[in-house]
Amino acid sequence: MRNPLSDILLPYQKLILKEPHNKKVLITKSRRTGATWVMALRIILDLPKSQPWLVISYRFEASKLVLEDCAYWVDWLCSHGLSKSSDWIILKETITYKPTSKAVKALPCVARVVRGKKGNVFIDEAAHIPNALLGDILDAIRPLSIWGYGVTMVSSPFLPGHFTDAKNSGDWGVHSINIHQAVEQGLYKKICEETGRDKPTDLDASEWIAKLL
Repeated sequence: MRNPLSDILLPYQKLILKEPHNKKVLITKSRRTGATWVMALRIILDLPKSQPWLVISYRFEASKLVLEDCAYWVDWLCSHGLSKSSDWIILKETITYKPTSKAVKALPCVARVVRGKKGNVFIDEAAHIPNALLGDILDAIRPLSIWGYGVTMVSSPFLPGHFTDAKNSGDWGVHSINIHQAVEQGLYKKICEETGRDKPTDLDASEWIAKLL
């Protein structure tokens, strides 16, 4: 039976989804390419496998927005018969998969909140977190690797700092996707399909990119 996810995810999104939970992964991307969106799916698919997640963004409200994407995927999976709504508890700051008791939690952008916790860590828009604070957060989550947990950082480009250093260090698995590559892999076509627009031409896609930039 064909997995319905294969019809809605673009090639670069599928690669992100396949990353093992215990790796250090860095994703540098243009805005609006759906990297955070597919990371939310990766998180939700991990909870039934007993893999909890902690989410940090540049502010607490942004962390909770990631959980809104997670809640979207719970609804999507349930509506396609791939999960049961009765198995989930969805709150603004926490989503729990009841059969495994594992959860994804939105955290404030403060290093100390990570200490003493267990789980994979997703840092969204990492390059937009003040550099000294991002360094403190990375230091705080380093002991989690002892328990087999990993960390994924996602960000659009910004000022040089710990995010850029990590990208160039060779210690992280790196995915890079810019808006031109995303469109080549079907992003604009997918947007047109979802919004009921006419089949786009290459000129339509070029004009859309120009407006976006």
